[in-house]
Amino acid sequence: MDLAKEILENINDPIFALDSEGIIIDLNPTASSMLGLSLGDSASQVLGQTTPLLSQILQQLPEIPPDEPEITIGTGEAQRQFSLSISPLTDTSSQSISNIVVLHEITMQPHLQKVAGKRSANLSTLLEVSNAISSTLQLEEMVPIVAEQWVRALGVSGCTLSHLDRDADAVITWLGWDSSDVDRSTIPGTVYQLDAYPATRYVLESLTPLTVYTKDPDSDPAEVAFMQKEGTASLLMVPLVAGDQVIGLVELYDSKDIEFSEADIHFCVTMAHQVAIAIQNAMRYKELERHLSEQTALRELGQLITSSLDLDTILTILAEELSIMLDATSAYIVSYDHLANISCVRAEYFSSAANEKERVSDINKKFVEVVTDRLNTGEVSQYHIDDPDLTELEREHLREFDGQSVLEIPVQIKDQTIAYAEIWDSRQKRVFTPRELELCQDIARQAAVAMQNAQLFELAQQEISEREKVEEALRHQAFHDPLTGLPNRALFTEYLEHAIARANRDENYIFAVLFIDLDRFKNINDTRGHDAGDKFLIEVADRIKTCVRSVDTVARMGGDEFVCLLYSVDSVIQAISIAQRIQDSLSVPHDLDGYDLKTSASIGVVTNSSVYRTHEEYLRDADIAMRRAKARGKAGIEVFDKTMREHVLYQVSVENDLQKAIEA
Repeated sequence: MDLAKEILENINDPIFALDSEGIIIDLNPTASSMLGLSLGDSASQVLGQTTPLLSQILQQLPEIPPDEPEITIGTGEAQRQFSLSISPLTDTSSQSISNIVVLHEITMQPHLQKVAGKRSANLSTLLEVSNAISSTLQLEEMVPIVAEQWVRALGVSGCTLSHLDRDADAVITWLGWDSSDVDRSTIPGTVYQLDAYPATRYVLESLTPLTVYTKDPDSDPAEVAFMQKEGTASLLMVPLVAGDQVIGLVELYDSKDIEFSEADIHFCVTMAHQVAIAIQNAMRYKELERHLSEQTALRELGQLITSSLDLDTILTILAEELSIMLDATSAYIVSYDHLANISCVRAEYFSSAANEKERVSDINKKFVEVVTDRLNTGEVSQYHIDDPDLTELEREHLREFDGQSVLEIPVQIKDQTIAYAEIWDSRQKRVFTPRELELCQDIARQAAVAMQNAQLFELAQQEISEREKVEEALRHQAFHDPLTGLPNRALFTEYLEHAIARANRDENYIFAVLFIDLDRFKNINDTRGHDAGDKFLIEVADRIKTCVRSVDTVARMGGDEFVCLLYSVDSVIQAISIAQRIQDSLSVPHDLDGYDLKTSASIGVVTNSSVYRTHEEYLRDADIAMRRAKARGKAGIEVFDKTMREHVLYQVSVENDLQKAIEA
């Protein structure tokens, strides 16, 4: 409300403010004198005060027709006629909190009436602008309202507000407002270099308003040429100054030759001062919003990197954030091998403004040879297509993909460039600000962390894989025969125990164990050597596996002994049939280095029975049956029965007795 307060104190018309209940809450010195109210030191001191004249005004307010806003005050010869202006004042939520009432006496000389009317219009405009700039901190909302009010107050064609970019030595248009076909204000972001417009530079550096007329021979030729091109005949430029800082420029223009009076200029300066403060506050607020948004994005990226090892997804999000935060048309993150001097696009993001040529994944492949030296130094580099330091090869690359500006940010781990982020803008030549460069470097550090984490994870996975391979090999060695690859005694025993447990649960389940011992295998070792014997054992193992079913287990117990575990057989007859297939297969000669080798086998068979409790008992009785077959002339098949065990026990008893007799 600083602007409104300044107006109240310096305007000669009676002005007072009414709250939503119609109670007067503030007034200026003119109104205080006319109404007979004390001004006091604060608005609260006028609350509840009333006078006959004030009561007369308040009674008439609700009855005043909107098309003839006039009011009569006093009686008889003291009667005075006023025109009335009521402006609502709203808060930030657009709710009306009070009304500003301005009285303009019309019982005066005609020439004074015109001045008073102009003053009244200016006052109304200032109040509207005060309301607009106090109710929002968004430039997009504030600037068009301010521009429109300026146009209406001065009766010109249009108004443009521009901000000063000191780094670019230019003014850049914000939004504006135009009431005619002449419009140079509705395209935001238009850049005007100050070197091309000396008159504009003069206004900004001297802080002095300036009028320019195309018909005036003394006017700045550059400004006149531009005005003629735009169909403008008259122009008023006023600097936007907040404190000691130049914010930008206001330009009021018209297609006709109009004279800007000293009162017009004074009004514009007063308004520009307050608008500049409001714009400065809005810019600071926007900068704060941007900073908070960037910090939030960086924090979220950090959380993503620490919670995920999906490198492609992380880098794609980083590329998107780079493009959005820098308002670029596209962004790429490219892995880089400095030794091989090759690169590969790992992630890319294209804004809606990106052109078709830059939407190419190999946009960087040709360029990496050019930028190698810069990448290896780790330094940030930026350039645009008209940069005088650009090589012809670099400039040709930009032309090929319709690029205007490029920013390159190396991604480093321990001073080693492993990748780089490349940001493109295909719309305009631009110079990235220090803030933007710092932001890019923050994101590049995030990318470095993500890529390092991915590398460490990949190494860890490789180590785990190698360890698992070693562990698997050790497990295989522990439970398999190193010569034939068949399960060994330990693994066979485990399988046999599972079969025993199942048979204990299901009385109808039948399994069988075959104990196989090769006949005359020692002759092969003695005549052909142990290497030949080993090769022959491998062949025997393969033949036995082809004779059993895929669900059965074949194991080597050691030497020339093998065992088979036949799961879920119909009866002992099926087990004998499988044993016979093994005999038939082994009887076929095997050619080994020009020699035909063949063998037979003695096979003992035992099926599950309730008398057995452990795997040792099964293997014991299968071995007894095999030895009975070998004793009967080899190449035989014997099914175990209890008389075999009794016979073995009898033989052991006799041998023990003989041994004792000899020792005696």
